[in-house]
This record gives sequence, C-alpha cells and structure tokens, in this order.
Amino acid sequence: MQKLKDDCQVIKPTFMLSVPRLYNKIVDTVKHKFAAETGIKKMLIDSAVHSKMNNLEQDGNYQSSIYDSLVFSKVREGFGGKLRLMGSGSAPLKPETHSFMMAIMCCPLL
Repeated sequence: MQKLKDDCQVIKPTFMLSVPRLYNKIVDTVKHKFAAETGIKKMLIDSAVHSKMNNLEQDGNYQSSIYDSLVFSKVREGFGGKLRLMGSGSAPLKPETHSFMMAIMCCPLL
C-alpha cells in the first residue's frame, strides 16, 4: 500500500478496483493534507470540498470544472491523472468515504 501512489503515477490507470480499507486510507491522507493548508489555499480547498459534497448530495454531480482544475487535479495526478472509474468490493463502504472519493477523484465509485 505504501507504493500504490508511485505505481499509479507510472501505470496511469483508468480503472481502479479496491477494498474499502484502501479508500478509507486515501480519504484520511487527503483530509490530513487538506487540513494542513493555511490561508487562501485552505479557504479554496474548504469551499471546493463543501461545494462538491453539496452537489453530490443534491443531484449526484461529482464534477465541477473550476474546482476540479484548481484543487482536485493535484489529487488526481497523484493517481496517474487518468482515472475514469473506481470500484469497491468485499465489504461495505461508508457513505462518507464513497462521496468524498467521488468528489476528490472526479469520477464515479461503484
């Protein structure tokens, strides 16, 4: 699991299938990095996360042209930048993890 990010940057996957534990670790890591930011960058990240989570809740839309390019493109690049679909199996996925992953990766999680 420690080399996953490095491997994804080399392979540039378009599909990722994993267990909920990995998605939980990704969410925890990203939230920790987001919390460490300060100033205007922190305000932009908070606004982006809040907006995308509200959009997901209201109409199921996980994409935002402005926030995806300004904030979440760096998260996507960490996983190769070409991810189009994620899948989860073997155990239940927490709803919070599901929606946060779709928001930060800008693609559906089935």
